[in-house]
Amino acid sequence: MPAPEPPLAGRRVFVAGAAGAVGTAASRTLAAQGADLVLHGHGRSPGLRDLADELHRRHGTRPLVVHGDITEPERIAEVRDTLRANACGALDGIVNCTTGFDGRPVAVADLSVKEFRRVVDVDLVGAYVLVHELLPLLTARPGARVVLFSSLAAQRGRPGAAHLCAAKAGVQGLALGLARDLAPHGVAVHVLAPGPIGPHGPTGVPASTVEQVADLVAVLASPVGDPLREQVLVLQGNP
Repeated sequence: MPAPEPPLAGRRVFVAGAAGAVGTAASRTLAAQGADLVLHGHGRSPGLRDLADELHRRHGTRPLVVHGDITEPERIAEVRDTLRANACGALDGIVNCTTGFDGRPVAVADLSVKEFRRVVDVDLVGAYVLVHELLPLLTARPGARVVLFSSLAAQRGRPGAAHLCAAKAGVQGLALGLARDLAPHGVAVHVLAPGPIGPHGPTGVPASTVEQVADLVAVLASPVGDPLREQVLVLQGNP
C-alpha cells in the first residue's frame, strides 16, 4: 500500500513571526506534515532565509519568504500583492506567532504608556491587520484556518506583565468576533493560550516546550482541529 498523504499536504500556510522560537518550531512541524509555507518576518529577519533553506533540504519544499510590519496595513497589503505575484492566490491558513512582549517583567510604575501601547499594537492590532489584509487569500477557497496566540496570562494574570495580559485578552475577544464573521466564508478561527514556554516556568506554572506548542498548532491548522474552533485552548507543560 502507498504511504498515507501527510495531513497538511498541498495546503499553503502563512506563518507570521516565523523567525522567533515558536514560529520556527511551528514552521518545522508544519513543513514536516506537508504544508507549503510562507515565512514572514518583521524586518529582514536574519534567520528567515536559513530556515527556508533548511526546510527545503529536509522536505523538498520551497517556502516563500516575505517581510513586513504587521502593524502597518500598507506593508501587509504589499505582502499580499507579492504572494499573488508569486502564484499564491489563496492561503489555507494563517498562524500568527508575532509578539511585541520581550518576556521581561515590568512593574506598572515602570511600564510606560508607550510600551503598553506597543505590545497591544503588535499583538492585538497586528493580528487584526494580518487577517484583514490577507482576507482575500483566505477566502479564495473554503476550509482556511486562522491560529492566533493568546496566553494563559490573559486568563490568570501575571505580575509585571499588564501589557501582555491586556493584549492577549484582546486577542481572545478578537478571535471570537472573527470566528462569527468568517464562518460563512468557510474560515475557522482558533486561539491557543500557552503558559510559559521554555525550560522554566517563571510564574510557577509548568512550562511547555516550543515543540509541544508547534504540535498543537499543526493540529489546529488541519481539518483534525475543526471541532476545537471557537475555543481558547490552554496549553501547559507537565508538572
